Amino acid sequence: MKVINDITSKYADKGVSLSFSILEDELVLIQGSKVSLEFLGNLLLTLASSSDESSVQLSPRGAGKHFFDDQSKLGLYLNKVEPT
Repeated sequence: MKVINDITSKYADKGVSLSFSILEDELVLIQGSKVSLEFLGNLLLTLASSSDESSVQLSPRGAGKHFFDDQSKLGLYLNKVEPT
């Protein structure tokens, strides 16, 4: 089973460049190339299927910064919530 580190390692040198911005009060714009959106999709799928990991955080100013466009001011925090 893949883990988050497998995905980040696989895409580390592929030119991922995500950008997150707020368009309006209720809209978030996520922009990226084909490979960038593929990375994000695989990150989501890996987190969803993982039995060991429940969250992942990437920041344009911290861990994971090389996955963001230089102008991106927003990061990403994904949290898997199990049904109760």
